[in-house]
Amino acid sequence: KRDVPKSAVMAEKRRVFDEARTINIRIDPPQLIVDPGARSGRMYFRKTYVIRGKGKLNRSGEVLQELRWAKQEDGWKIVSERDLRVIRSKKPFNRTDARHGRE
Repeated sequence: KRDVPKSAVMAEKRRVFDEARTINIRIDPPQLIVDPGARSGRMYFRKTYVIRGKGKLNRSGEVLQELRWAKQEDGWKIVSERDLRVIRSKKPFNRTDARHGRE
């Protein structure tokens, strides 16, 4: 989703961390592009994740992630993050879906 309020993103991350038993995240070496003027930049990397938790929380996937950075008075800060491309995603398996031929 695009243009999601920061509060909604933080609430979802908090919920996942609260319900997770294990979280495994791996990233490939990032590519960093600093914009002319050296006041902003973009970082790209491939992220693979596996989250195991309670109920339907189990999920895994791989994405191409983008972080946008801005140089501020107190240093460089991430000002946005997004998945540019979902490479693979596995959502939790639901028994109701299995009865209806879906995975």
